Amino acid sequence: MTLIEVMIAAVIIVIATLGLLQAFALSTRLNDEAKEKTIAMEAAREKLEELRAYEFQEIYRVYNYDSYDDPGGPGTGPGPNFEVEGLNVRPGDYDGMAGRIVFPARETVVDAELGMPRDLNGDGFVTDHDISLDYIVLPLSIYVEWSGRQGPREIRLQTLLGERSMPQ
Repeated sequence: MTLIEVMIAAVIIVIATLGLLQAFALSTRLNDEAKEKTIAMEAAREKLEELRAYEFQEIYRVYNYDSYDDPGGPGTGPGPNFEVEGLNVRPGDYDGMAGRIVFPARETVVDAELGMPRDLNGDGFVTDHDISLDYIVLPLSIYVEWSGRQGPREIRLQTLLGERSMPQ
């Protein structure tokens, strides 16, 4: 083997090694992003299950921003914001919590993913009145917003809740 052949082989090995190192770094980054998203989705699902544990007509009052209408008395409900362990809160977040629940309390809110606007209290009309006391369908979105390795990240879980009827 000549010196030129050895040099060419060394260059090929170096290029291949650099390619493998880049692939390894990329897979590590993607793994971290997937882990963060999994934590966020699991937190949103857990919060949804927690919501379902309450009586249907109490859900809005327990998880809205108004602590004075909590069913157990003022300040007894958890409110709309919640912590998510394992995620870094975005800088400047006003409450220091990554999770929040949002209820459209008016039927005229436009949100295609929630099927809004729609009649939420069963009166046959879509109005701009607050229906938080007489809803029969409760749309909600659960957001988890965090500061990830690749910058600000967010997931949104949206659903419609309805009264569960018990078999008789």
